[in-house]
Amino acid sequence: VTEHIGGALPSHLGYNRARRAVEHDWLWSVGNNPFSATARGSRLAELHRDWVHRSYALTAIDASAAKVNAGVAALGRASPCAEGWESLQRWDAPAHPASLTHVHRGVAESWMAIADAVGRLNFADAARLGEELERRADDFLRLSDATANAMTPLACTKRPRVPAVHWAMLAAIVVAVAAARAASPRRVKPKVN
Repeated sequence: VTEHIGGALPSHLGYNRARRAVEHDWLWSVGNNPFSATARGSRLAELHRDWVHRSYALTAIDASAAKVNAGVAALGRASPCAEGWESLQRWDAPAHPASLTHVHRGVAESWMAIADAVGRLNFADAARLGEELERRADDFLRLSDATANAMTPLACTKRPRVPAVHWAMLAAIVVAVAAARAASPRRVKPKVN
């Protein structure tokens, strides 16, 4: 189970860095564990459980970093406008900048907590914290997408229409200019032969 789900290597496989190759070392493949090629163990050792927990914690960190990077990229692609920024400043907005920074701070705190748990070699706590990290990273991605969507030019084009009074004033100015040109005396060009 830990080989297929947790990414643990069988006990007899190891990586030789000098040769850059996987080597078989059957000396460590004996004993009463599920990975033993010579025995039928049914219980996982603490080492095997730590493999799974460590793998899960590292996968959670990688996945959350990808989500945070995707959220930052979405914010980087947004082209803000004044109306979009004003709509985000309302406290009832779903993607308020304060909530976005709060969630990002939570993701960073989760990263530090997992790093601390791994540093203490407590991989079970690191795996438990990985679930919270995934939830916070999902929240950050959702909020950053909502913020970017609120600041897109499409959201900013929903401006109030110019009142009809302004159009009437513009029409009056155009008529006045046309009347002034029509009423002005024309200079007669001298005929040159």
